[in-house]
Amino acid sequence: MLGALAAWYETALLIGAPDAGGMLAGMLCAAVYLAYAVAVTAFAAGIVRGTLAAVGIALAILFLLPVAGVYHPVSKWLPSTLTNAPVDLLRGTHQLSYYLPAFAVTVVAIAAALTVAVLRLRAREI
Repeated sequence: MLGALAAWYETALLIGAPDAGGMLAGMLCAAVYLAYAVAVTAFAAGIVRGTLAAVGIALAILFLLPVAGVYHPVSKWLPSTLTNAPVDLLRGTHQLSYYLPAFAVTVVAIAAALTVAVLRLRAREI
């Protein structure tokens, strides 16, 4: 978020102020996707014991999920759709309402992944 704020400031100084609404909405979508990536990593760490296996599962989920986005009826609902949101919202290509299905699915996926991770990690012996 600090990087996005710094980019916003520099863009305003050098080129001109970008649309504040698009910038804030894009930062919100980016923050939700970042929280999703952390939740997926916690989920992966909860279901396997080894670090390498957890990294492999998390990367597989985060890299292979966008591949499902090639199928257009599903692409609007995938969390990976949020990665394009900052650019599209600033360009005016899409409005925030376009990303609401992906946003909702991502929030539910975050809650589910963190719930599973907490339950699995709580049951582990130290």
